[in-house]
Amino acid sequence: MAGIGQWAWTNVGSTTSGYDAGGSPCYSAYTIEEDQFFLWAAPAAGSYLLSTAGTGSATSLFVYPGPGCSAPCLAAANYPSTSVGEAAAVVVAAYAGEPFLIQLGALNLPSCCQPIVSGLLSIDSFPDPPANDTCATPLVLFGEGAWYYDNLHPALQTSGFDGGAAQVCGGVMPRRDLFFVWTAFCSGDYYFDAAGTTQTLSSPILDGPRLNVHFGSDCSATCVGAADFTANGIGDERVFVSGVSVGEAYLIQVGAWADGWWGNGYLSVERDSQQCLPQLSCTQSALNSVGGAVSLGQSSQSASDGSLVIRAVGAPIGSFGLVLGSLATAPPAPFMGGDLCLSSPYWAYSPNSASTIGDLTYSSLGVFDGALAGEFSVLGFSGTVGYLVPGPLGPAAGQWFSPGETAYFQVLYRDVDASGTPTARLSDALGVQF
Repeated sequence: MAGIGQWAWTNVGSTTSGYDAGGSPCYSAYTIEEDQFFLWAAPAAGSYLLSTAGTGSATSLFVYPGPGCSAPCLAAANYPSTSVGEAAAVVVAAYAGEPFLIQLGALNLPSCCQPIVSGLLSIDSFPDPPANDTCATPLVLFGEGAWYYDNLHPALQTSGFDGGAAQVCGGVMPRRDLFFVWTAFCSGDYYFDAAGTTQTLSSPILDGPRLNVHFGSDCSATCVGAADFTANGIGDERVFVSGVSVGEAYLIQVGAWADGWWGNGYLSVERDSQQCLPQLSCTQSALNSVGGAVSLGQSSQSASDGSLVIRAVGAPIGSFGLVLGSLATAPPAPFMGGDLCLSSPYWAYSPNSASTIGDLTYSSLGVFDGALAGEFSVLGFSGTVGYLVPGPLGPAAGQWFSPGETAYFQVLYRDVDASGTPTARLSDALGVQF
């Protein structure tokens, strides 16, 4: 055979060859009966899916680097036992013109199957497996949310990564696993969850993904927790990690609970508390005219997408202010009536005009509202004038912060000194990792 396409075949009248692949058979637990052989050459370099889809009978599909009768097993699948859907299917990588010996026959599974098989052999080009199938190339995640994944690709293998544990992380090695590296954008306690995943073996049997969580960002990461349905019950495959610090990275490993299980679903990360603890520095040394200092300590990041709300509290009622930002901090330096802790260059957000987001209008130029007792309001509802810095925003119009980048903010606001002379002061500094 040559090229890609479908070929009809039947083993009616065939005998059992007993071919053992030169002493390296594809399966020792099962034998293939009434088998036939085909020689196929790959039309071009790439990956190919070989499948008995449409056969509808219990089938064994074994592939060897051919031609000849002494090549060791290259890939194998049985239906119903180790394959996706109603077919035996394998994926092989090939160079242009590379020959393969294909063995097809009836699956010898006790009390299961009939020896007569008629159907189709399909060969088609196939995309490469996901790039994050090893701990060296994890997919990057930030913030809180849910991310779709699946381990349905027949070429996916079990990595064997154990998180550096003397025993496998949690006692079970995820099969056909995928890797993600997640970075915390704020400190707190987190749930890592794979309960939205459905694992099947030819037909639905149990929801049972396997989830391992490791501290670190690559193959040197160490196990901190693991979960599957055997420990927590079906639908509760999640790992709780406490004391996560902003900027820490965790390697997430998710796969099937057992060999032959395939599935897809959602991996999610959720903070136990909705309040994201801010990083504060640069406490102001000089008090303002109302005997206090403005703080950004009530600022927060969204639990769903990491967007940033800067909230300034503690200024004289009715005074105006605007948001300054920088990508770095500096030692406190006198600036008007306060201490500037942002490194040059720094910028001001939209000081002259407001922008519309949805039904609300926002600007970084705001007024400390009397109804809120000196709070620089961030939401533009009736009765307040405020600002919102939706994240991630960049240091200039049209730019964005890069994932993992940290920015620092201070609010500059109007005040008067002890003699009543107009001046300006600054809040403390807020550090945020996007």
